[in-house]
Amino acid sequence: MNPLSILLLGLLPLAALAAPAAQTCIIPLFITNTLGDEFSILLHNPSKPAVHDQALTYKRGPGYYSPGIYPSAPIWNTTLTNGDLALDDKRGTAFIVTPKDRPQFRRIRFEKKVKTPAKYEALYQCINGKGQRVIRPAGDDAGQGML
Repeated sequence: MNPLSILLLGLLPLAALAAPAAQTCIIPLFITNTLGDEFSILLHNPSKPAVHDQALTYKRGPGYYSPGIYPSAPIWNTTLTNGDLALDDKRGTAFIVTPKDRPQFRRIRFEKKVKTPAKYEALYQCINGKGQRVIRPAGDDAGQGML
């Protein structure tokens, strides 16, 4: 596993983004849709200790890979290129899944032949006094495709 890890902003409560008054954190002010290195994704949600700072693993389904926290499942590196979030070895590109019976619970899956991939971007956020690189849905996908 590559030592570079990215936090997933979609699971971070908005209250956690509010910086305390004494917090000093200097972060670059840019957003990018491409990262040069492979990375693993860590979930960041202090209110849920069971998943906080855990690396995403991937469960294989029929023709797709579903991210989550699965015991003994592999941790694969991901890449971000032109907004496309993809699993290493070209296992698939992220796309948004909207369950028919529960449209409010959108998730992403990784599949090889995606017609409309979900778009993501990387930026720096100040979290607990440290500059962290985070991945979030971009543009029209903002708030739509949570992992």
